[in-house]
Amino acid sequence: MSRYSSSDLSGAPMDTLTVRASTRVGRRSAALVAAVAACAAGPLLLVSPGVAPGAAAATSVAATGDLGRELVLDLDTAVAGGEGTRVPTAGTSPTTAEVRTNADAVVRVVRHEGAGRALRLPSFAAGADATTVPVALVAVTSTGSPDLDPGASDFVLGASVRLDATSTGTRVDNGDNVVQRGTFDAASQMKLQVDGRTPSCRVKGAEGAVTVFADTRLRADRWFDLTCRRTGATVTLVRERVLADGTVARRSWSRNGPIGSLSGLAPGVPLTVGGKTDPTGAPLSASADPMNGSIDDVYLDVLD
Repeated sequence: MSRYSSSDLSGAPMDTLTVRASTRVGRRSAALVAAVAACAAGPLLLVSPGVAPGAAAATSVAATGDLGRELVLDLDTAVAGGEGTRVPTAGTSPTTAEVRTNADAVVRVVRHEGAGRALRLPSFAAGADATTVPVALVAVTSTGSPDLDPGASDFVLGASVRLDATSTGTRVDNGDNVVQRGTFDAASQMKLQVDGRTPSCRVKGAEGAVTVFADTRLRADRWFDLTCRRTGATVTLVRERVLADGTVARRSWSRNGPIGSLSGLAPGVPLTVGGKTDPTGAPLSASADPMNGSIDDVYLDVLD
């Protein structure tokens, strides 16, 4: 469904090259920069034509417009609320999304400078247990065909995140789950997470699982764009950030291994944003690992 070839990304494992665009970028142009950068094998980061030299710097490169992606949550028209609050979705797959909570938690809507609006998820609660840990996640469920199962196809899973200064430290909240479908022990899984401020992505299929870790940590209270890309037997994690002058810094890391098809989940298993659920969509709270911070521009692009 993507306009970009799944064979365009072929960098060596553990590519830690930092790349900067030489031109300032606005929100939509930054999105095109990100899409091209994620596919580029070399160090050149392209900027779309027509960008004004004095364009205001954006803080996100995850917003993409309509690129034929199966799922897009730009969250610009989202509203604050608790359990059952509807969240608008877009994309080529028919879906519905709503907030699911534990301990009466709520999501708030905040400004994402240069990129519209974002969802603010609950803060870390140092004294919480499995009953009281505040979880407010978004569960996205397929309502028709095609669904959110990439099968054996290549795909990109991405989001823009901004972590709180404190986001981990207890048995029930010891990480930040960004976006995923399937849990660790499920038949298949695709997942972006930040544990101990270190981003990682995991792709598990019928033949095995591949996990990629960054070798650098995210700074708190700054926006970063994270993507997890499966290309055959290669999984690539990309971290991008728009700098103060409007240029884009990018790093990527890759691992190879057998994966196979991800079609091991029932069609009704939701894709979740900001936390994890059981197959019915109920939040898991014993090891909740909810994201503590803000999230924006979530997407899934299956590269048929």
